[in-house]
Amino acid sequence: MILIFPTEVKYKANIVAAQRTNFQCEHYNHQHLKTGNMSIMFELLPLFLNATWAALRTYIMPPFAYQGIYEYLRDNKNIYLIDTPEQHLEVCSVVNHYEKVKHLCPQTVWIDGESALDEEKLRTKLSAFGESGKRLMMKDYMRSAKYQREKPYDVEDHTDITQAQEAMTKFKAHHEGVINGGFVFSEYIPDLKLVHQHPFPLTNQPMYEEYRLLFFQNELLMVVNYWEEMPDYSHQLNEKELEPFKAVAKTINSNFFTLDIARREDGSLVLIEINPGQLAGIDYKRHHEFYELLADRLKVPTA
Repeated sequence: MILIFPTEVKYKANIVAAQRTNFQCEHYNHQHLKTGNMSIMFELLPLFLNATWAALRTYIMPPFAYQGIYEYLRDNKNIYLIDTPEQHLEVCSVVNHYEKVKHLCPQTVWIDGESALDEEKLRTKLSAFGESGKRLMMKDYMRSAKYQREKPYDVEDHTDITQAQEAMTKFKAHHEGVINGGFVFSEYIPDLKLVHQHPFPLTNQPMYEEYRLLFFQNELLMVVNYWEEMPDYSHQLNEKELEPFKAVAKTINSNFFTLDIARREDGSLVLIEINPGQLAGIDYKRHHEFYELLADRLKVPTA
C-alpha cells in the first residue's frame, strides 16, 4: 500500500515517519480540490502498471469530493483508495452509521437542509428530545462546529425553535453557506471530565478527557490522546472498557476509521463521533509509532 500526502509543510512529520517505516510516499496538490481539476491536482502521481492500493493522509473532505478523487485515481492512475466512496460515506456521515452506534452515544436526530427551513418539520424532529428543554450540540452531516461555538453547546433549550434556527444560521455563515447534507442535533453531555481547566487556546472549546481509537480493517490499531497538546494520558484506558467500542467497530463498513470517545465524570465512556481514518489527525508525538504499527499490520518489507 502506498501513502498519498498533500504537498504542504504541515505533513512533513507524517511523511518522514512513513518513509522511515519504508512506505512509498506520493504527493498531490490539495489546493486544486476546489477547482476540481484532477489532472493538475494529481500530476505528481505516476501511473502504476499494476493495480495499487493506497491511503490518503489528508484533510477532511465531503463525500462528493472523495468520490471524484477515488474515480480519477482508479481510472487514470490505476490506484485504488483503501475505502470506496460508499465506505467513506459510512464513516464521515452520522446519518450513515448512527443505527450501529446509538447505544454508545448521545441521542441524535437529523434533518436535511431543505426540511430544516420548515419550522414545523424542525420542531417535529427536535420533539424527539422530550418536553423539558435540553441543551444540544449541532453540526452538519459530517463537520463539527466545536471551534466556532461561543459556549460548549449550540442550543440552550431544544423547545425554543428560534435558538435552533439561529445556530443553523451561524453554522452556515461560518462555512460560507456550504452544508453537507443537512443538520445533526445531539444531546449535550454536561458531565465530561476535563483534562485542562482552560479552553483550547483561541477557542471556547473545553478540553475533555478524549481519546482517538484508530481501527484498521476493523481491528484496533492504536489509541492516542485527542488533545496532542497535553501530556500522554492514553494509558488511562483499560482493555475491558474498550470492549464495547471494539465490538461496534466490527460492524463498521470501512477499512480505516477512527472512533473518538470521551470519559464522563462517573468514569464511563461515551462515543463522540466516527471519522475516516485517511483524513484523521494523529498525535504528532506518536507518528512513528502509528506508521510502524500500520506497516506491521500490512507486513511492509523492511530495507
